[in-house]
Formats: sequence, C-alpha cells, structure tokens
Amino acid sequence: MSVKERNRTIGIVTHGDLDGLTSAAIVYDYMLTTNRCTRAVLEISQPYILHRILNKLFSLSFEELYFLDLALDENSWLKVANHIKSLLIRGVRITWIDHHETTLHVSDALREAGVRLVHSLRECTSEIVERLYCSHTSSPSFFSTLAHIGKVSDKNLPPEVAGKIFKIVKTLEYSLLASPGDIYFKKKLVETWVFRKELITSEIERRAKEADLKMRTLHKLLAEKVILSTPYLEVIDLREENVRGYVGKLASERAESTNKIIFVIFTPSPHEIVLTARVPSTINFNILAYLTEISGELHGSRGGHPKAASLRTSSLHFQRILKLIQGLSEKLEHYQGTLFKPNL
Repeated sequence: MSVKERNRTIGIVTHGDLDGLTSAAIVYDYMLTTNRCTRAVLEISQPYILHRILNKLFSLSFEELYFLDLALDENSWLKVANHIKSLLIRGVRITWIDHHETTLHVSDALREAGVRLVHSLRECTSEIVERLYCSHTSSPSFFSTLAHIGKVSDKNLPPEVAGKIFKIVKTLEYSLLASPGDIYFKKKLVETWVFRKELITSEIERRAKEADLKMRTLHKLLAEKVILSTPYLEVIDLREENVRGYVGKLASERAESTNKIIFVIFTPSPHEIVLTARVPSTINFNILAYLTEISGELHGSRGGHPKAASLRTSSLHFQRILKLIQGLSEKLEHYQGTLFKPNL
C-alpha cells in the first residue's frame, strides 16, 4: 500500500442514535486498523437533512465515503442523489449500509450509480457492520459489545432480553438525550470508543443523570396530554410543548409501561407536524406499514421500522390524523386475536 493510500481521509455520515454511532465507531476503527485511512471526517445527520451535510462535505477531499443507518427521505432524495452523482464523478467510493425498508425504494438507483449498498431488514446497522468489519478491528471483543449496544437500543429490547448490558444502553441513550442537538458530544462519543475503548465516561454519566430528571418530568406531562386512549393504543398531543429530542424515547418507554401502541404528535416547525409511533415489545404490529398506508392520504413522508416509525406532514392534517387513528383503534379491537400475539 502506497504512502498516499495510507495517509488518506475517509468520510463517515451516520445517524445520531446509538445504532448509528456504534456503527460509525466500528467502521472508523476498522479503517484505521487495516491502514485504509489515518483519519475520518465524521458527520451526524438525519435523513431529511442529508443533502445539507453532503453540500458541506463536497468541498473536502476524501476518497471514500460511508453512509450508516440513514434511511431514504422522499422529500430530499433528489438533492441527495445529485450530490452522490457529483461525488462519484470525482472518484469517491461510496458505501451505504442501512436496514430501513424505505432505502430499498432507491436500491436499484444507488447500485446503478455505482454505490455499494449493504442492506438487511433482519439486522440493524450495527449488526451489519459487526458482521462485515468487527473481526478486523483493533479490539474485536470491545467493538462486538458496541454492536450489541446498538442492537439493544435500536430494537428496543426489554431488560430480560438485553441482559446485563441493558443498564449501559440506558445510560448511553440518556446521555444523548441530555442535549439532543449536541453534535460535538456525539462525535466525541465515537472518538472515545475508537481511541480510548471506554464505554462509559464521567461526562456520559453526568449527562445521563440530567436527562433522567427531565424524563421523569416529561413522563408526567405525557400522562396529562393523552387525547385518545383505548385498550390497545394512545394518542398524545404535544404540539404546544418543547420536547425536541425526547419524543422517541418517551414514546418507547410509555409503550412498554402501558403495553399499548403509542402515537405522539408534535410540531417541529410552524407549519408541520410529526406523528411518531412506538409498538411495545409484546405486540406484533407493523407500525411502519400502517404509516405507509396513510402517508399518501396525508401527503406526508414516513420512515422507520415495524416497531418504531414517524410520519411528517402539514399541520393542517391534525384532525384527519385523529380520525385515521380512531379507525385503526376500532380495527384493532375487532381483530385483536390475530393482530396481537406475544413476540417469541
């Protein structure tokens, strides 16, 4: 391998949850350990702002770019596709590793353009990168643990399934909640795993304690904001509340504690609402399929997994969303024997 090859920079663009961050750490360490790079430009993104991140990266020089745990966002896909084409023309090698169903909608286009797409619906992204790269990292046992952390977090595994690692996962999740928009902390977390091989630091513990206090307060708020409650689901209206960064975790924890499908509606911007939904581990119901079914009528974009998904649409559709969920509730009560089976 030439000096030029050994002294090159790679780009890693990853989702900012634990599945994405642990995946980024594994890929980064693999590239360093196998002398494929000397440093990485790490960026944290959400699917709907990926085109902005790519615009930022375009002025930088690197030969290889990884997208990790990032689903297709229908509204911004054309902009993303144009950036990808430009990067490929420059000779940048692109690898996209993901597990979201919506990414499959553009899988042919990605592969035809020359992108290496690695996709699995059965595995989360950290499981995929563990399978591909972990044995060639500087510490396979440490990075295998990281991959398991990503899996437990992404699949929302309960304590009895997650085992001893559950407490570590919760601490890390809460540390991210403390300042949801703190991109610097997320990058620092990845670098801590890569260069120091520490799962939990004092800063992580401090942030987790701060988030725990806020989560207790917000859970009380959730209980007060329930606008529809049936034996199988709840709808919570948080349009007037500032819950940025906390909604997904709040919905997941409430789903497990109530054993109901939880729908949370909140406002990310003046003219938009987001419907976030979580399904408890004891219920078999594909919430992504349901949001896909209603997204056309609501003229919205959706993404996620069978157990955790969101839909973004105009704030004008609030009442229509409530009617659709009421209809779903009636259907669930009618077909409860087939729709609600304990997970094995």
